[in-house]
Amino acid sequence: MGRYGRLGLFHRPGAADRRQATDALLRVGMADQARRRFSDLSGGQQQRVLIARALAGEPRLLLLDEPTAGLDPAARAHFYTLVCDLQSDRGLTVLCASHDLEVVAEHVDTIVLLDHSVRAQGPPRQVLASPALTSAYAFPTPHDHAPPGTEDAAPTRSQQGSR
Repeated sequence: MGRYGRLGLFHRPGAADRRQATDALLRVGMADQARRRFSDLSGGQQQRVLIARALAGEPRLLLLDEPTAGLDPAARAHFYTLVCDLQSDRGLTVLCASHDLEVVAEHVDTIVLLDHSVRAQGPPRQVLASPALTSAYAFPTPHDHAPPGTEDAAPTRSQQGSR
């Protein structure tokens, strides 16, 4: 499917197209699963096959929308390693939309925080410390998780009001 955009109307994939698809599957570590149905693959495997499909079209830009939704932590780590390797090996530009900011921040040069408009932009550390992040996500005010009666527990709001 990743080659269809290059084939043109009414053309069928040839040997070069099959080679390109096989190379893409090899690149993402899924060549040994090429004969399996997509629906029989795990979530992480499906993500890698989708990346291979995109790579088969020889893109310069890769757009990812919540690419790790539903993946376990190990599959998520493998996915970001793969994307970072592809970016450096192939010179790909990667744009990724994600709500998983802390994880994404470990792998990117720039974060753009969008909330109907650009609320913050810059290096991950700067954007993650920005007050715009708090307002965009409407984080609740911090609260204490210490059990009541412990010495290091800060008084709760109800305890503060009763004093």
